[in-house]
Amino acid sequence: MLNLQNSIFTLFILAISHLSTQAQSPILELTFDNTLLGTNGETPISSTGGITFTDGIRGAAAIFDLDAQIIFESLGNIDSQVGTLDFVVVPNWNGNDSQTHEFLIWDSLPSDDGGGLVFSKDGANNLRHFYNRFSQGGQSEIGTSINVSDWIAFDPHYVAYSWNAIDRRLFQYVDGVRVREFDFPDGFVLPTVTRPDFLIGNNLDAALDELRIFDRELSETEISNRFNELFAVPEPSSTLILGIVFAATLLQRRKPGPLKL
Repeated sequence: MLNLQNSIFTLFILAISHLSTQAQSPILELTFDNTLLGTNGETPISSTGGITFTDGIRGAAAIFDLDAQIIFESLGNIDSQVGTLDFVVVPNWNGNDSQTHEFLIWDSLPSDDGGGLVFSKDGANNLRHFYNRFSQGGQSEIGTSINVSDWIAFDPHYVAYSWNAIDRRLFQYVDGVRVREFDFPDGFVLPTVTRPDFLIGNNLDAALDELRIFDRELSETEISNRFNELFAVPEPSSTLILGIVFAATLLQRRKPGPLKL
């Protein structure tokens, strides 16, 4: 009976933890379950190129061809001062293809002025996060990068980036592990990002799934948990756990005796 009580208490704690996580939801979430709409009804300003759907890590995923882009309003959907971007990507390319594939671009106007935030795999085969690209406004360009030449086409990866102008740091994660961090140089201030919209996909040629944008920095534990949630073998359901515990309790109560045929 004590084991049963302990199991019920554990399930209660897990439920409370789940509710706490739900309370800190993303400001934009795109599950790509046969739709380009956000989970809260956010509608793209426009979409161009070829975007189709295929089986994803959960439900469906969106396949972006080389010309495909989705444009969302930036207000309320992304924050230049603090945030996290995470998603699952299934590239149609090997990591050593020496081509640039951009996941998300939010720069200043006109677009060739740079600035803002850019998340990509670059021509040097690095997974990158640019902060203030092209040193706009006289401030230096900063960012994180890690080489992904060993990526193989059609293998899924979970990628996450966080930026924090308040605590002055950037983090980069691949498959649930923090792989890079960067502290802002003294005196660095992010110039205002003036663009009212941002792009998802540019020369991407990959499938995207479970894309989320937060207006806060996710912790290392949250990133690891998200990877496990998406990729790990599902844990037994609470009903199954309680059933096993109940059966074990009944077996413990059985009195030994001769086997009757």
